[in-house]
Amino acid sequence: MRSGICGEYYRDCFIIKLNVPIDFSNVGKSDDAEHLGTFFHEYFHFLQNMCTTFGNLSMTVFYAKVRNILYKLANSTEIEISRNIEPNPEIDDWAIRQEIVVGDMDSWTYEPYDFMSITGARLVKDEIWEELGYGDCSLPQIDLFLTQNRKKFQKTLNFGAMSIMESMADMLDRKLYGRSRAEEYVQYHICKRLWDYVVKKAVPSDIIFRCCEYALMDYNPGRLYFNALRIFAKWDVITEDKIDDFFTNCIQPSYKKIYSDMFSEMMNQFRELVPIKNVYTEGLARYVSEFCSQFHELRECDPLLFTQLYRSESDAVKIILAQFMHIAAPLIIDCKNETYMPDALQSDGVGMEEYASFYALYKMASGLGTNKCELFDICKVNAHESISDICLKEPLLSRKQERLCALGQFLYMWQVKVERLT
Repeated sequence: MRSGICGEYYRDCFIIKLNVPIDFSNVGKSDDAEHLGTFFHEYFHFLQNMCTTFGNLSMTVFYAKVRNILYKLANSTEIEISRNIEPNPEIDDWAIRQEIVVGDMDSWTYEPYDFMSITGARLVKDEIWEELGYGDCSLPQIDLFLTQNRKKFQKTLNFGAMSIMESMADMLDRKLYGRSRAEEYVQYHICKRLWDYVVKKAVPSDIIFRCCEYALMDYNPGRLYFNALRIFAKWDVITEDKIDDFFTNCIQPSYKKIYSDMFSEMMNQFRELVPIKNVYTEGLARYVSEFCSQFHELRECDPLLFTQLYRSESDAVKIILAQFMHIAAPLIIDCKNETYMPDALQSDGVGMEEYASFYALYKMASGLGTNKCELFDICKVNAHESISDICLKEPLLSRKQERLCALGQFLYMWQVKVERLT
């Protein structure tokens, strides 16, 4: 959840921050709907990010942006380097494209409403995307009527990948723990509501989930999902076989190749950013490369990996997700600032500093500048090493003896000459 009320997955940088307590020794067995449901919701976002075409595109853009920043820091001849690094125009074009297809990420979409209904839906052309020459630049816009505390609202939602990812995670959450909210959450419910508005035929939830998963295997998930629904509305009978045939043959015949190509590009960017031959990054590079490759192979064997998971019995899904965590896990920080890393991370020599650096990079790439480190709030984490210890280990600004944030540690790992930073 982007609002961070219960938890948040930081897209592309492999960190989950939870505001609820989690018993990690009991993951997969506990029936604590409020807490484990929140955790699996965020962990599912990590899986979407790591093994879908759109998720790989998002990570590719992130790694490319960070590489551009580090390259300019390392090779600048200026005495002082601006905190706001100018982007590479080519990378910036990719970033604009990716942010457009994400759709609305405004906080209002994560507020609870008493009532929600769709009053209109259409495809519109995005002028920025059109100027960049990316072909079909039509994107869905949905008009919503909302009530909150007896007040009425009319808002327009730019429907994109974020809505699809949140709807899928919420469907999985409710599948596992049966949570039902009296309120309406736009992002969580919009895919089902859009299906009902456009298709006007009742189907089991796994059909909608299936369409969402297919949509995330495209560069522009929102447009693909919306176009599919308009086609389905003309069918007399909707079956899984017809849906599979539509997505694999009618809309995107080469989606499997596109997924493989995007995965390869993402991994190339990652290896350039996190070289396995660098003593500071070897453990992280090896761990991430291995689990990304394993999930890539799983999806090649079963293109509907998430849908098959969703259709399993709830207890089996919890166990499978817990097993997934032993293959791939982000850094997890709970409400007590306690951290969890699976044995695979620790045995590979991957420490908290490597993962903390990803968050610092995320803030750099998001344009908040190198002086913004929100990890400072969790510097007292209860683990074998705390971020404050990391910051004090190798102070680069030894003349001033300043405590470094996670960004400082990251720059040290990559041997960037940060004494030139203002």
